[in-house]
Amino acid sequence: MTSALLRFLRRVFWTMVLVAVAGGLWFLVAIRTDRPVAYEDVVEHFKYGSIGSEPGVSLLNPVGGVLPPYWVFRAMPSVCRDRLPGGLASLGFIVEEGRDLPVGVSRRRRLGVDQVGLNCAVCHTGTIRDAPESAPRVVVGMPAHQLDLQRFVEFVLDCTLDSRVSAENVRGRFPETDGPGVMERLIYRLGVVDRLKVQTLELRNRIAPILGDAVPRWGRGRVDTFNPYKAIQFNWPLDRLSVSERTGAADFPSLWNQQPRDGMQLHWDGDNDSVDERNLSAGLGAGITPVTVDHAGIGRVRDWIWTLPPPEYPYPIDAALAAQGAPLYAEACASCHGDHRFRDGVTSGELVGTVVPIGQIGTDPHRSPIPRRSPPTSTCCSPRRRTGSRASGRRTATPTIRWTASGPARRTCTTGPCPACGICSSRPRRVRPCSTAATTCSTRSTSASCRTCRQKGASRSRAMTPPCPATATGGTSTGRC
Repeated sequence: MTSALLRFLRRVFWTMVLVAVAGGLWFLVAIRTDRPVAYEDVVEHFKYGSIGSEPGVSLLNPVGGVLPPYWVFRAMPSVCRDRLPGGLASLGFIVEEGRDLPVGVSRRRRLGVDQVGLNCAVCHTGTIRDAPESAPRVVVGMPAHQLDLQRFVEFVLDCTLDSRVSAENVRGRFPETDGPGVMERLIYRLGVVDRLKVQTLELRNRIAPILGDAVPRWGRGRVDTFNPYKAIQFNWPLDRLSVSERTGAADFPSLWNQQPRDGMQLHWDGDNDSVDERNLSAGLGAGITPVTVDHAGIGRVRDWIWTLPPPEYPYPIDAALAAQGAPLYAEACASCHGDHRFRDGVTSGELVGTVVPIGQIGTDPHRSPIPRRSPPTSTCCSPRRRTGSRASGRRTATPTIRWTASGPARRTCTTGPCPACGICSSRPRRVRPCSTAATTCSTRSTSASCRTCRQKGASRSRAMTPPCPATATGGTSTGRC
């Protein structure tokens, strides 16, 4: 072999090495890029900006998010036209002219592909019309009274699993200009759609007990705020819950004028008094997680809605009729709902921002069965004051013990195990539900024996776990492990 040939081969070898290194760096940078579409105007950011609800962390096993990648999501209405003849607008989404995504859906570059996610506006933006023939006017901050979120979730799941949603069909709908780049096209060729179908099937199986006719339909302008995420993020087996515990739809609220709400008893059961914490927990419903959340994006929305006033009533008011109704409102309504001064930050009404017993109000009957146990009589149980929040960085406290479907929330023991409730410990525990294995209680934390299954390593806690499965001998557990 001549020296000239050796030099040529060396050049070829090192060229290949440099190309491989450059390609690896290019791929690494592309995968690690996390860049949302930015909007200078805060209203546009509210409607289309990202709060971190797009899938992230891993391309093969993404964390967070409830929507498929951008190019798949964009192709769905045309690929599955028979499943949604009227398009997303028929589900109550607001589609503005010149936009490729509806209000409430954001776009972000993550994991080498363009992802989409839900943001605050999907539930808190609506439209009004001055007359039936008038064009609708978009009002930001108002409840999304026409949105059928349950049907939307079902459409996304069913269409993603449809055989017509394939890598070839998605790539065939790429635009000739402003389409995906080389890296993204490569990723679509490497099986991202097939992986998406596997993840979607797992997701549908988890939340099936709250879809279809398994529970009363949520309806337009309503959503089950947290049951989906018991399954999606906390791995709760929803099929072990009773129908009453799986029924939790509530109306979308408005987002105007949040400042006077800070310190009130927030959520339907008053378990939080921090607007910032409320914003983050509401973001769980959009798909954020502690590792994907965009604090800057949420913070920008928070600062804007802090003093955002509701719009003035746009139609003529019969002053005489209003004067006649004012004393009736003051007598029967103002104590719970306040008066016109609230729009200026003045809180009136002794019950505004407090939790009122369901028997006194007489509405939302599906909420009433949720508290199922009486608080223990032992004095050892005391509320645990949270010393800070990993999610928000703010110090917040739970003012009282709140009783939910799963038992008492956030408690510690100051004097040892509680004989009344049997769940207190000197350190708070994180407990998983029982596994589906016939004789196993799979939990993390202590080495105490499970009261019912008698399996070493299972927790005493009855607060966060459903009934144990049947034992190997065919018996059925009567307690909780």
